[in-house]
Amino acid sequence: MHIGRLPLALALALALAIGARTAAAANTSVGAGETLTLTQNLVLVDGDTFDAEGTADAPCTIEGAGFSISAAEGWMGSFTARHCTFHSVGTTANHALELSISGTGEIRIEDSTFDACADVIITTFDGPSVEILRNTVLDNSLVAAPVNSNDNTVPAFTLQGYANTVEKHFQGNHVYRSRASTPARIPIITLPSPGL
Repeated sequence: MHIGRLPLALALALALAIGARTAAAANTSVGAGETLTLTQNLVLVDGDTFDAEGTADAPCTIEGAGFSISAAEGWMGSFTARHCTFHSVGTTANHALELSISGTGEIRIEDSTFDACADVIITTFDGPSVEILRNTVLDNSLVAAPVNSNDNTVPAFTLQGYANTVEKHFQGNHVYRSRASTPARIPIITLPSPGL
């Protein structure tokens, strides 16, 4: 190998290594009783959909292995998780879910459990539909929650955004480590429940 080609080869190898850690989602589907094991970060783009539909008797599982699920800027698809267990999604340095949505997109996370996961951040613009209902964040959450320091506590759930014209629903969620953050500037119907 010529010396002049070495920097190019190293740059190519580095680009491949970085690219291998993130995959475009396209359409992802997980059925009742099924498990999706992440082998890299999953990124939703354009109109991608993520559909994890378990049942009370046969929940689906997202086994994160420390990887996360996020949406690229401008994403207007749909994200649905019902009766789903998220296990080990994200790390102390990476969010479990980081979904930014606008337009006619929708996010529905219902009757699901976050077990040993990082925080969830949902950012909405304009009119997407958002329903965060009856979920549980277990006390083994990876979020920072120092004793007697609300200012330094990372919320387990954050719902944020601006220019929202459609009401969002954040109801019946149980957060057993840290707290939830739902700013007043978003039209949200929030019904506190034990642990929130």
